[in-house]
Amino acid sequence: AMPVPAAVLRLAFGEMGELLLTGQRAVPKKLLEAGYQFRYPEAEGALRNLLNRA
Repeated sequence: AMPVPAAVLRLAFGEMGELLLTGQRAVPKKLLEAGYQFRYPEAEGALRNLLNRA
């Protein structure tokens, strides 16, 4: 995993950054069982995409 400073997450995501920092683990069981495929199944990929846009 790529370490990201907490300040960067707070700056990029505001209040949503706190959710990333508090360690909540949520598994979208129903969506996965239904065959849904996430574009970014891991947070690291989503963060890389967002940071590359900036």
